[in-house]
Amino acid sequence: MQLAYRMSLHSVQSLYFFQPKSIEQRAIHELKYKKNMQIGNFFGKEMGKRLLKTPWLHDVDLLVPIPLHKNKELERGYNQSRVLCEGISAETKLPISMVLKKQKAGKGATKGNRMERMNSRKIEFQIESKIPPNVSHILIVDDVITTGATLESAFQVIRKEFQGKISVVSIAHTF
Repeated sequence: MQLAYRMSLHSVQSLYFFQPKSIEQRAIHELKYKKNMQIGNFFGKEMGKRLLKTPWLHDVDLLVPIPLHKNKELERGYNQSRVLCEGISAETKLPISMVLKKQKAGKGATKGNRMERMNSRKIEFQIESKIPPNVSHILIVDDVITTGATLESAFQVIRKEFQGKISVVSIAHTF
């Protein structure tokens, strides 16, 4: 996946290639907009099962969900990336840490073409909690990778505080 070349990521994994009008798109829509957390738990457990079979991810120490802005999380009632982490953790027993905090509410990355979305996205994260000193490999968890701008911003903030391996996992990606 191109994302690994834009940042020094150890690994990037997605369960699916995102296709409009697919069953995966409908399931992701249910998770994000219809408050169907069971779908997130299901996808998280599937990710966890696959991670256990992926040799280059056996040394992951910590799951880090991509945060929502506090207003968006209040509106939605939960953070879908956190729900995915809970499913992954149920399978792998890895701890979850809300390392990041989203500073500004932003527009979603679902409108416009790919270049318009990349250029319009300025996601600002900050470190919310310290990364434990014994952690050597972080797995960032997101629902859908559209342009990669969200992950790039998260990566840059984490990299300032952490010099170990950083990998990414998602339900789907669009490129």
